[in-house]
Amino acid sequence: MSRSYGNLSGCAMYNLEMLILRANRFISGYLPDWLGLFKRLKYLDLSANSFSGSIPQSLGTLSALEVLRINVNQLNGTIPVSLGQLSSLMILDISYNQLTGTIPVSLGQLSNLKILDLSSNHLEGVLTEANFANLTILEELSIDSNLLTLKVISDWMPPFQVKSLLMGSCKIGTTGFPQWLRTQKKVSFLDISNASISGTFPQWLDEMPLVTLDLSHNLIGGPIQKLPPTLKTLDLSHNNLIGGPIQKLPPTLKELYLSHNLIGRPIFQKLPPTLKELDLSNNLISGPLPQNISEMVPSLGTLLLAGNLISGLIPCSLWEIPALQDLDLSKNKLFGNLPHFKGWGAPSALRVMRLSSNKLSGILPSSIGNFASLGWLHLNNNSFHGELPSTLRNCTSLMVLDLGENRFSGSIPTWIGDLFYLKVLRLHKNMFIDNIPSQLCQMLFLQIMDFGNNHLTGPIPRCLGKLSGMILYAKGYDERLVHTSMMQGIKGSEREFTSWTLELLVNMDLSMNNLVGSIPKEITNLSGLCGLNLSHNNLIGKIPEKIGGLKSLESLDFSKNQLVGIIPQSISELNFLSRLNLSYNNLSGRIPTGNQLQTFTSSSYLGNSELCGDPLPRKCRGDEKSQPPTATGHGEEHEEDDFEKVWLYVAIMSGYATGLWGFVGVLLLKKSWRHAYFRFVVMVKDKVLLAIALGVARLKNYIDQFGG
Repeated sequence: MSRSYGNLSGCAMYNLEMLILRANRFISGYLPDWLGLFKRLKYLDLSANSFSGSIPQSLGTLSALEVLRINVNQLNGTIPVSLGQLSSLMILDISYNQLTGTIPVSLGQLSNLKILDLSSNHLEGVLTEANFANLTILEELSIDSNLLTLKVISDWMPPFQVKSLLMGSCKIGTTGFPQWLRTQKKVSFLDISNASISGTFPQWLDEMPLVTLDLSHNLIGGPIQKLPPTLKTLDLSHNNLIGGPIQKLPPTLKELYLSHNLIGRPIFQKLPPTLKELDLSNNLISGPLPQNISEMVPSLGTLLLAGNLISGLIPCSLWEIPALQDLDLSKNKLFGNLPHFKGWGAPSALRVMRLSSNKLSGILPSSIGNFASLGWLHLNNNSFHGELPSTLRNCTSLMVLDLGENRFSGSIPTWIGDLFYLKVLRLHKNMFIDNIPSQLCQMLFLQIMDFGNNHLTGPIPRCLGKLSGMILYAKGYDERLVHTSMMQGIKGSEREFTSWTLELLVNMDLSMNNLVGSIPKEITNLSGLCGLNLSHNNLIGKIPEKIGGLKSLESLDFSKNQLVGIIPQSISELNFLSRLNLSYNNLSGRIPTGNQLQTFTSSSYLGNSELCGDPLPRKCRGDEKSQPPTATGHGEEHEEDDFEKVWLYVAIMSGYATGLWGFVGVLLLKKSWRHAYFRFVVMVKDKVLLAIALGVARLKNYIDQFGG
């Protein structure tokens, strides 16, 4: 162990009945075998530590043990068969480890067991009736998040009556609902998600006293006529439900998840007023939102309707739901202005507002500043226009501000630097003008700055090199914001990043503007940058000598500027670089080589007439003299071979010309030779013509003889 908690094996503590060392960050290492010496131990809790290695077999000798909790550690290996000898055991919890192998059949002999939790490991194999043979008083069974398969006979009658049954991601061995579930008359919490279940929703489920039912990520289709009246949480997301799937929702329902189905009818009129979370995203729901939505679901805290066909105006009453925190209406057909928030004397509780990819227009109302709790604001891909209201500075909790793909104009306001916690500022493809304000340099947590495709002018502020969020960026967004995502251009294409992957992205995009001046050398301090795009501007001067300081860079684009000088050799130090574009500048000299640079084609350097060297066809001066030997031979030998071939051809042609004119000259000077030569030519001609005539005659005779 990294820190000792006493040499228990060397002291007189063998009468110990309870040992609790839970949630201690200093405790790690292997579980010691000498734990098996405490024969009177009844309660052992070593959960939420950093133990690794395997579970010792000696724990199976603790015959008096009633509670064993070693969950939330880093234990690996298999579950010891010896644990099946703990006849007094009532609670066994070894969840959230890294255990592998199968579940020993011996655990099915623990007749006093009430709670068995093996969830969130890497267990695999097949479970049969023998694994549960004597678990007659079992109340909680959790085997979810493993790779297990349940194979039992069709008329199996489990020996237990559980209250909680969690079997998510466990293949149940049949396409429909397992019939043995009908025997469980006490179950309140049922999770059989991701179990490859098909068919329709069984009506006998309403006979169970269910409080939570998770059937998500299956193939369930058809309508749902009736649900248990006690139900508070229902998850049917990622199925094949169609039409209006639920005729009557329980009056106690608080959480309803129906995303990623084929639901096409509005169901708002059927929602119970107790509802706190509603997810109907990625369906086929059409029509407008109810104008009195605040009266229908007054307790709603989460409303997710993204990816539907909802049209019409955003109702003003939406802002009147006092508990509403997460709102996602993106990717619909909403139009009109963003309604004013009246507030009624109290600020909104909204943390997430996603209205992107609609047809909204108009200016942002000044009441936007009343959403002081906003962490994520997405208004991108709409038709908003005008200047940003100064009241937006009151949203001091903002971490993500995405206003891209609109028609916002005016200057980027200097007060935006007051948004201290901002990590993402995206103003892509708008109509902003004037300089980039230096006040942005106050935003210490900024990781993504996307001002591409605007009308910005002036130089790039040197102080951007002090953005600490792009040097040693702070990981982690609000862990509650799991439904959010945003588009970001990197490596030459637009990609969608979720809240989980955004924390890994550090990007600066100032492309397609009218920026002037040189690239500040201070920008090379941003060692956390993954992408840097300054293309399509009017930048001059040289590429900073220490460009290799951008150690994390994966994409670099300086194309279509007026940069001059050589490409610094330090660019070869960018070991993660997978996209490079320096085309259409006025760069000169030899292209550096080394590391990732060898993988780029000539397209990375096109339009620079003075650049030379691989991969361009233009060789640098002196390359012929200093070219090293190739892998298949020596350069000097090739040059000598070429030289000899040239002289050989000259000699042959000279000899041919000399012989020809010598022969012709003799014929001109001696008349007797000239007559003899012409007689010889006539004789050869006659012999050739005679041979051709004889051949034709023979062919004709052959055809006449055999052809008919």
